[in-house]
Amino acid sequence: MKFGVLGTGGIAGKVLTVGIRRSGNTVLAVGSRSIDSATMFASKFDIPKFYGSYQELLDDPEIEAVYIALPSVLHKEWTLKAAKAKKHILCEKPVAFYTADVIEMMAACKSADVVFLDGTFFKHHPRNAEIGRLVTSGELGDVTSVFSHFSFDMRTMKDDAIRFRPDLERTGVLGDMAWYTVRFGLHVYNYELPEK
Repeated sequence: MKFGVLGTGGIAGKVLTVGIRRSGNTVLAVGSRSIDSATMFASKFDIPKFYGSYQELLDDPEIEAVYIALPSVLHKEWTLKAAKAKKHILCEKPVAFYTADVIEMMAACKSADVVFLDGTFFKHHPRNAEIGRLVTSGELGDVTSVFSHFSFDMRTMKDDAIRFRPDLERTGVLGDMAWYTVRFGLHVYNYELPEK
């Protein structure tokens, strides 16, 4: 499948090389708010086409799917536009802030007959299916607590990183990073929420 990448942030380079290219897909184009940023990104990752706007990328008839690697406040807007352009969508997490937005995004994708996949790769890993099986089968006994840890070296973070920009990532570090542990706990309990 021929992908276009919307956005040139750090996560875009990691996902296109690890997730998109390794699975046999082609990254054909990158779109950015700035042609300079798109040009540099395309050169660094050997991408043949680059655009100075996201819409130009969506207008490219060769692009079959897009990876939306934009700040989360832009996910809904560009998912709706990508669906309208009949592009399959891989969207970085968190997909949206509100359930109503996710419902609208999924309805647009269904109406356009395009596939939508969230960028939560660990959720789809075989290891998690096995953990779910172990818990639901009772092999581990009655699981009453989940302890999870997620860390990274903050010294390597740029001061303008998205997780420090509430205008781009409304939930800050929680929405960008800490939710991994929350989602893992929800996964273990099959997304059942506590009653107390």
